[in-house]
Amino acid sequence: IHFEEVYTTVFVGWQVQSGSVTSTLKSEAAYRYVSMSYWGTVMIQRCLRQFEADGIIVDRDHPVMMPDKASSNVRKLLLNCGLTQEAIEASRELQRLEPDIGVEGETVTVEAYILRRDRASRWVSRCGLEADAVDYMLGHKRQIPSDLQKDYRLPEEQALIAQCLERDIYDPAISRNPAYRPISLKPDQDLHLIPNMINRFEVLSDAPVQIEISFRANALGDIVRLTAPEGSIKTIQSKDSTDTKPAKTTLPQHPEGGVYNDNS
Repeated sequence: IHFEEVYTTVFVGWQVQSGSVTSTLKSEAAYRYVSMSYWGTVMIQRCLRQFEADGIIVDRDHPVMMPDKASSNVRKLLLNCGLTQEAIEASRELQRLEPDIGVEGETVTVEAYILRRDRASRWVSRCGLEADAVDYMLGHKRQIPSDLQKDYRLPEEQALIAQCLERDIYDPAISRNPAYRPISLKPDQDLHLIPNMINRFEVLSDAPVQIEISFRANALGDIVRLTAPEGSIKTIQSKDSTDTKPAKTTLPQHPEGGVYNDNS
């Protein structure tokens, strides 16, 4: 486990087989780095602190979870979260029809199957990860040509994935999603953002500042809304990058505060 300031990466390099820990995994794809969001980082740290408080020694460099104990504990948690026994059995039937292959070609437990399916769905539908990134983090064989594959072992790629994972919000109080954690803008700062539905910014300055925002809509007619405290925005200049006409100047719309809608 490697902790950064606001995210964590977990290297999958060992497995439990016949009661023993081995570094031999089923395939080359099984060796991988899995990025965790800030929420996941906090949860891992809480678990480690609880283990230590209970007198359980955990090797933080090579933590291992025994599969049989993990499955029974996960089932209890799933039931406590409201999942019914009927739903678990339905998942078992789905697993029979669409198996998820685990170590040494054996199918994973139904509890692991539920978690992996849930995680893959969240990564794609909520976080917007590419299918190749999901295949990599699940340890599946990657489907795109090797010359087009990103190297997810690189810290910068892991950080980008972790930033995408912030789109799935479990608790706003334990989140680094820009919708809940404003980004402080600094002079002459060039900031590139992974698209989110909402971003919040703050300017810690008493002097007037000029901010340039460039964006690209996904579809014609998409609306971009800029909201600011009333009176904080004096004028707005907007220009289509494909238009040769000069930028147009508009005033914030009141009484909603500094609001600007652009669907041009």
